Amino acid sequence: MSCNNTSIKLTVYFEDPFWVGLFERSQGHRYQVARVVFGSEPKSYDIMHILSDYHQINFGDSIPLV
Repeated sequence: MSCNNTSIKLTVYFEDPFWVGLFERSQGHRYQVARVVFGSEPKSYDIMHILSDYHQINFGDSIPLV
């Protein structure tokens, strides 16, 4: 039986001197992350812009979920 559910999580945090977004994607039994540097504190429209171009985010290699 295959599982094709995809879930996305975005965590925004301050890593001196920049604001950073950490995307986590679980797809089936695989897990990937991507780091996006915002620079200044992101506004909601900054985050919406990145989400609208979600397919352009460069995720790292996937690893199996245990």
